[in-house]
Amino acid sequence: MTWMARIRRIGVSFAFGAAGLLAATAYGAEKPQLGWIELVRFLPENLIVTAKLDTGADTSSLDARDLTEFERGGRPWVRFSVSNHKGDTAVFERPVVRVVRIKRSETKTTTRPVVMLAICLGGQFREEPVTLTDRSHLSYRVLIGRSVMAGRFLENPALKFTTRPDCLAR
Repeated sequence: MTWMARIRRIGVSFAFGAAGLLAATAYGAEKPQLGWIELVRFLPENLIVTAKLDTGADTSSLDARDLTEFERGGRPWVRFSVSNHKGDTAVFERPVVRVVRIKRSETKTTTRPVVMLAICLGGQFREEPVTLTDRSHLSYRVLIGRSVMAGRFLENPALKFTTRPDCLAR
């Protein structure tokens, strides 16, 4: 291959790569960027908690303490408390929408209840399924999965605390 042919090949590759980058930039410009750590607000309890955004997790997860299962109207419910880094605590009561099994190689299989929670993130309000578990050994009490972010936000791992959790409940 001649040096001219190589330059043309590199030029074509660059053109396609640049077009892809421009398309991705234009696509991403429509969605707000959030950092990998953000504040979220749970409504109607109005509790603000620091959350880690994790595109590797599909479903969000919450550090739920004093988890108590009970029945209401013939349906399974749970009562649990959530605390933030300031020491504010709120008690939640929600119907269980499903139970998930978590399999890990290093520990036995566990089950977690899933509830619907009203989450304010990036100025947007949405009700989402959240698994309840003990996250006390982790740095962040809330993990926001990609199902909350999909189609609404882009997560930028170079950023933190880019927005305030100010939403009007709908």
